[in-house]
Amino acid sequence: MKSPLELLKDQQDMEDHFRKRTAEHVGRVKANAAKCAAAFPDIGPALLEQVSIHDDTKYNFPEFFPYLHITWKYKKEADGEVYEPPADMAEKMHGATVHHVRHNKHHPEYWDPDFDENSLDPKDRDGVPERMVNGQMMDRVSIAEMVCDWIAMSLEKSGKPDATAWANMNINKRWKFTDQQVYWIWEFHEFFKNEI
Repeated sequence: MKSPLELLKDQQDMEDHFRKRTAEHVGRVKANAAKCAAAFPDIGPALLEQVSIHDDTKYNFPEFFPYLHITWKYKKEADGEVYEPPADMAEKMHGATVHHVRHNKHHPEYWDPDFDENSLDPKDRDGVPERMVNGQMMDRVSIAEMVCDWIAMSLEKSGKPDATAWANMNINKRWKFTDQQVYWIWEFHEFFKNEI
């Protein structure tokens, strides 16, 4: 069993990693949005304004402490290790994820009036749900921010601006979009992919 001092050090390591990783991610999203805004001036000002608060909710209640564990779990998985959060944290992690996607326009869940805590699998937050999330009210600016986010994740994981596999796993499988929205998704995605 770890001493209180060791537990405090673990928490500080988790917080340091969360702050560094989240700041780098948000920086990539904002850089992507700046490129996108220049290439698509019809949405440029609105996109830059919206992305100025990208993921800010992660730094506040009820997301902050659970996201320390969520981010740490992903880090450990990437390192080939297993991280089991404290038993009382699993429900909070699920709640934080639900809160995050319900309060940020770049997530399709924000736009689905029927989305609630039962719509997301607490054991696999990135899995395909039983009922597809209805993102059909999502506007062009939010779709652009979503793609900027996807590209930022792709850059973090592979160093390449290509989220094709993620898009194919999720479009009209996890998230329901209109034909027009699908066109916009691929239009923004191809813009980044062609920047290689």
